[in-house]
Amino acid sequence: MQMCYLRVSSRFCLGDQPDSDQLRICVLLSSKPSKKILVIICGPEEINKAKAIGILLNVMNKESVHYIIIVLQVKMNHYARKEFDSCQVKVEFSLLPYMLESDAFARYYGLEKKQVVKFTYNSKITGLTRV
Repeated sequence: MQMCYLRVSSRFCLGDQPDSDQLRICVLLSSKPSKKILVIICGPEEINKAKAIGILLNVMNKESVHYIIIVLQVKMNHYARKEFDSCQVKVEFSLLPYMLESDAFARYYGLEKKQVVKFTYNSKITGLTRV
């Protein structure tokens, strides 16, 4: 597994078309450096029970983590969720948000369905860059 620092762009480490199996980030908790957090970014395929068991076996055999965050591109079926619920490590799920094709940004830039984009803009009120 290729590790990269969070300050470095993921494109620098993984390229333009990364393999979803390599999209794992393992970091130490800043308040307790003895504890690890693992972030797994899943591909566009649905996570079923067999894939959930494979992820858990792969994680539990290689790394001693205390917290797992799984970023999904599509919803997970309830059998797979039960496998993660029975895990001894705390698991949190995050679903990537979808933008509607009727959204003004999507229409203006000609974005297509399931296309992943990042918007960065400057806020006039705070003067900070938002993502």
